Amino acid sequence: MGYGVGRWQDGEPEEEHGYSATGATGKVEVASSRSSSQTNTPERRREKASGTNPAADDGSGYSKKAFEAKLLEMGDKAKRGRWDISSREHLEWMKMVDAVNPRDIPEWLTYIDNNLDSNSDYWTRQPLLERLSEADLAAALSYAEGLPTRQKREWAYNIVINSWAKRDSASALAWARKLPKGNFRDQLINSIAYTVGQKNPGAALDIAEAEGLQKSQRWGWGYGQVFSAWAADDPLAAAARAAKLPSARTRSDAYRSIAEGWARENPTEAFNWVNKLDVGNKARIMDAVFSSWPENDLDNALAYADLIENKATKNQVLNSLYYRLASKDPQAALNLANTMPTGRNRTQLLENAVRVWAEQDRDAAIGYVNGMPEGQGKNRMLQSMLNTLANSDPATAMELAEAQPYGLKRFAGQIAQGLVQQEGALAAMDWIDTLPDGNAKRNAIQSISWQLVQEDPEAMMVWIDSMPEGITKRNALQNTIWQLSQEDPEGVMEWVGSMPEGSVKRSAIEHMRWQIAEQNPEMAAAFADTLPAGEARNNLISSVAGSWAQSDADAAAAWAKNLPEGTAKNNAINSIGNRLAYNDPQVAIKFAATVEDANIRKNLTQQAAQQLAVTDMAGAIDWYKRLPAGPDKDAGLQGIAQGMAQDDPISAAVFISEQPVGDAQNNAAITVARQWAQDDPLAAANWANDFQGDTRKQAVRDIARTWANLDPAAAGEWIFALPADDLREEALQNYVSSTSWQFPEYSAAYATALSDENRRHNAIRDAARNWLRNDPAAATKWLNSTDLPDEQKKVLIDQASQNR
Repeated sequence: MGYGVGRWQDGEPEEEHGYSATGATGKVEVASSRSSSQTNTPERRREKASGTNPAADDGSGYSKKAFEAKLLEMGDKAKRGRWDISSREHLEWMKMVDAVNPRDIPEWLTYIDNNLDSNSDYWTRQPLLERLSEADLAAALSYAEGLPTRQKREWAYNIVINSWAKRDSASALAWARKLPKGNFRDQLINSIAYTVGQKNPGAALDIAEAEGLQKSQRWGWGYGQVFSAWAADDPLAAAARAAKLPSARTRSDAYRSIAEGWARENPTEAFNWVNKLDVGNKARIMDAVFSSWPENDLDNALAYADLIENKATKNQVLNSLYYRLASKDPQAALNLANTMPTGRNRTQLLENAVRVWAEQDRDAAIGYVNGMPEGQGKNRMLQSMLNTLANSDPATAMELAEAQPYGLKRFAGQIAQGLVQQEGALAAMDWIDTLPDGNAKRNAIQSISWQLVQEDPEAMMVWIDSMPEGITKRNALQNTIWQLSQEDPEGVMEWVGSMPEGSVKRSAIEHMRWQIAEQNPEMAAAFADTLPAGEARNNLISSVAGSWAQSDADAAAAWAKNLPEGTAKNNAINSIGNRLAYNDPQVAIKFAATVEDANIRKNLTQQAAQQLAVTDMAGAIDWYKRLPAGPDKDAGLQGIAQGMAQDDPISAAVFISEQPVGDAQNNAAITVARQWAQDDPLAAANWANDFQGDTRKQAVRDIARTWANLDPAAAGEWIFALPADDLREEALQNYVSSTSWQFPEYSAAYATALSDENRRHNAIRDAARNWLRNDPAAATKWLNSTDLPDEQKKVLIDQASQNR
């Protein structure tokens, strides 16, 4: 079987350039005012790391000792979670970063490498690296180049290049264009284009299209950002450019961003524009108009929403507007709700209004709801108030909850959190102990466990130990273990190790394994050796292996290969190979070749080949050509197909067409078709339609499923135009199944085209259930026109009526 792509093969391949951060040889020169002796090379940073922290004072107004103390403080807070750092602390830290002497920043970065957890990157390393990029670009690039893993290098290069692009986007773009083709290059150019788009959106799109980013999923967010900014200045020009985008998905994303940006400035014009659009997924675009409609014009928004013809879209928009109205003016929302007919919209508006009213005037809101007639409506209003009162007035919330069916079960967690905020964690514990065993108690414990660990970890451990065995105790462990594993991994291992064998201990190990493996893999490995054989031990060993490979792959591999034969050893080898594939695919390929188990070696070879194709396409193809025929080469082909198809499915199709006919080529072709369909389903479908046998069936099924979610109208037309055989029948059935929830009107149009009666009736029922929920009149008319038995039609219509 051949997989030629004809007209897509014209043009010469672009010359490949290397960059040292991925192991290639080429480098890009960057002008700098610093002498070469000051450059932060890996050797220079290692020399500095062996010494002390930077000198005592540089005249910045902050002593180096004070800077070091603040750095350690920020790192410690970041380790526990970003929520621990207040806006005031962040501003204070940024002032210190702005004051630091740029010549000292490389040393401070090395200090962070040696002393702080990687979770602190956002708060500590990133602002320093941005500052260094502004002051000495060459030094910043050198620092990024010298980092030990691919993940860290790419993270640092992103920061440096983004900073560079803000000052000189042309030079930054020229530098990025010399990188090897692949994900990382696209990611950097994507960021540069976004920066350019803040001032010149047309130029940003030119960059994206010149680089082929419009075919990449990674540029999806870039289109949104650029078109949103463009719409604020010239929405008609933005819309005209969006109409020329190559795929339905990118057009839809761009239209949504334009609608969002336009509506902030002129919502009625934006509405009229969207209302005239003839595109798939129009509801999503229309929703963007109303989500951006100004708060001071909600009455007008409600009037325009009433003009929407599609029932499902109208309901979605109205619900959003009702929520905004209730948040702004609950009394006005209540007045409006009382003029509406009974139904879901009225109920939701009342619930939102009561919830906000309870925040503003608790007694008045409670009095209003208590005056309602008994029934489901009153119960829902009370439950709505409980959502608010549980945090602000837990005592009142308790009284209301106890009077409601399932009230404590549903709101115990929120009440417990409110008690923590109002009276402290110990008061919440006392209240929880009065609850009977069951869902309410479990929910309450789980909701405050992380707060109690912050306040008094020893009290939390004692409390958990005192609980009887069961699901309540296991649930209480989850947040506790996660938090303690970051704060004190050695202590949490000792605590868990002392627990009796059983489900609680296994649950604890599962919840702590990632954290302790990341903190200290050697210690975690020793802890794993103390555990009995079983799933908990196997999973922990897998986590240890992956984390250890990040810092010392050789040591991790030596440890893993000395493990006893079995699942644990296989898990460890897989984890090491997975981590190596991302950090350094060439090393991962060599590691995979040493693995004895054929299946594991195949999987690791495939993953490494995929990553190598992403970072170094030419190198991947050269490596593949030198492989002898056999399972490893077949795995390499599959991996390369996956990696190439992510960014350049046309080149991947050409490459697959040149390979020997057989199962390996067939499987790779399916992979390419599946990935290609994400960006250009029509081109992928045209290519896959020439396949033969089972390969064609699998490719068509995958493309149809993907296309149906991107552009249901075009997908349906393509499937219906296929030859009338079993494949079309199966594709139509899958199409109805995948579109019936979100686009029932499309699925209905093709459900009746199925020739098999059982399949046809199943498809009709699927489409009808969802369409009746959103547009009962249209759905009922269509349903009555089908050949579904009358008694089944009646059941569907009656069920939909009861649920409205």
